[in-house]
Amino acid sequence: MNKKGVIEIQFNWIFIFVVGTVILLFFVFIGKSYLENSNLKLAGKVLYDLDSIMKGATSSTKSASKLEIPNLKLRFTCFPDCTEEGCSSDFSMGDTGVNKPTPYQVIFAQEEINSDFLITWTLDWGVPFKVANFLYLTSPNIRYILVYKNSMAESKTFAEKIFALMSDNEFLNSELIEEEQLPSIEDQGHDKIRFVFFYQFDDISDKTNGKSLSDTTFDVLVLTPSFEGTAIFLSDKQVMKEFSYDEQKKIGYFGKEALVGAIFSEDENFFECNMRKSFNHLNRIYDVYRYRALYLAKYIADNDQFSHCSQVYNEFASLPDETIEYPQELTEDAYKTPFYSITKIFQIAEDTNNKAIINSCPRLY
Repeated sequence: MNKKGVIEIQFNWIFIFVVGTVILLFFVFIGKSYLENSNLKLAGKVLYDLDSIMKGATSSTKSASKLEIPNLKLRFTCFPDCTEEGCSSDFSMGDTGVNKPTPYQVIFAQEEINSDFLITWTLDWGVPFKVANFLYLTSPNIRYILVYKNSMAESKTFAEKIFALMSDNEFLNSELIEEEQLPSIEDQGHDKIRFVFFYQFDDISDKTNGKSLSDTTFDVLVLTPSFEGTAIFLSDKQVMKEFSYDEQKKIGYFGKEALVGAIFSEDENFFECNMRKSFNHLNRIYDVYRYRALYLAKYIADNDQFSHCSQVYNEFASLPDETIEYPQELTEDAYKTPFYSITKIFQIAEDTNNKAIINSCPRLY
């Protein structure tokens, strides 16, 4: 074979290799684009379905469910820089870029939920009149361990109350233990463990089973043993070394529904964001009932049948026309004023409603 023939054969092989590579890359590109488009379509459908599920769950009070979902990573964000128009908040599917804004919806969840199942739970926030439905989201892969101290009766009694409340949701992985049982806690294969303490512990690094939990993601929430108190979020690294409670960010809560929200929240910023959303709801509902009280007190006197009722609404109608602000200064003292205001509003509203019923007058709510 002459040199010219050898060169032609080599050129043909090079040509075949180049063309084959181009064709292969073309089909890889087509396949990748198809897969990305399929993932985007699936993510869009899942988000639409989840949005419908969340809206349905939010409209149902005291409901709990366990829903099978595609095993796509759910991401939740909520930033506490809120305005009266809402908060910067959404949920999305992994890294697809497909998201659903949730500026008003009060949703307490971890930052990421990666599971075939989604556990939903709703509770009403607001006594005596309803302010908002709180939606709690989690998965079977998250374990909640409530811890009390035997020598502190208040801690034990309150922890038992919260455990009983969480036990109403049969799908939750929750358990109640005493501090001395911490060394017996072992990894059961969950994605995360959330320890909830109902007292301020001094040092638990020597009480936890560090060896069995070395490969486990966990964090700690410290709550006041009361339905009006503050929440402190601690990472596993903070717990395993010295830290000062005075240096930690404290987030206030009012009512058992908000307390449960702290248990389900990723961290202090996520919890604060949703509390700000709830205060936005509170102010809107407060305005509605205050104007209703003003209307009833002013115009009902013209009706002979209800003329005796005008005095019933005066106390609630005379409440100040001002916004109940969620405190900017995140200290325990800063929460006393707004929570006192909420307590006062609820108490006067309940008294007004009871007086209206006793005197056969139109109810406030």
